[in-house]
Amino acid sequence: MRDIALLVGRVPLAALYLESSVGKFGVLGGVADGLAAKGYPAALLLAVLAAGGEFAGAVGVALGLCTRVAALGLVVFTVLATLSFHNFWAFDDAARDGQYLHFMKNLGLVGGLLILAAAGSGRFSLNAWRARRTRPQIEV
Repeated sequence: MRDIALLVGRVPLAALYLESSVGKFGVLGGVADGLAAKGYPAALLLAVLAAGGEFAGAVGVALGLCTRVAALGLVVFTVLATLSFHNFWAFDDAARDGQYLHFMKNLGLVGGLLILAAAGSGRFSLNAWRARRTRPQIEV
């Protein structure tokens, strides 16, 4: 049951980040403009790194490849994005409510990613497949 739950949990978690990263690649200039507006230097470079890192983390989580590193990378990405763009305390009225909802959703994602980083990818993953292939075979 644990391994099935890890697989079934990894896929939709990764799907959210995968869709987001592909979207960023489609509008890198807009992402860079948003970063520049927040005062980040080298905004276009950061936009490319953010989209690429988010994509790599999503693929790693989905496939169960370097899952712990991928999950922790997505934790760092999510915390930075949340503090930079969903800082609800800096908004008023309806905008505050919307940003609070995004902040809390991202807090839940960070929790799920930390659980995944602690638990690992499980038996149904490329990590496990690679481990099975590299184990020395004992002849009897």
